[in-house]
Amino acid sequence: MVTMSRKFPEAYEGSICPSDIDARVCARVNFFNTFGHYETESSAWWVVWFCQNQGSWEPFSFKQIDSFYRANRGLGHFTLNRLVPDEFIILMDDGKYRVTEGFISACHRASPV
Repeated sequence: MVTMSRKFPEAYEGSICPSDIDARVCARVNFFNTFGHYETESSAWWVVWFCQNQGSWEPFSFKQIDSFYRANRGLGHFTLNRLVPDEFIILMDDGKYRVTEGFISACHRASPV
């Protein structure tokens, strides 16, 4: 389990890019035990893969990630599970989601390229 950090990526001096995290389908198991909840770890993997496809950690709407999820064979609708309540991903006032430094660090520790 990792500790939470609400810092946002632009303030993150470690400068980990989405492409620095291995989010291949075969690497999905690397995320297990990272967030203490299987469904949350699966959601984290989807978020990283989505951010890799958009080329940045830019904020995203639920509609954007849900469309990506469904276009890539996700079942039903996307859910962030415990990533928001545990503050690894923050829902901003503009309705977009933003990953935190803690999220990026946890994913990179679990599955570096």
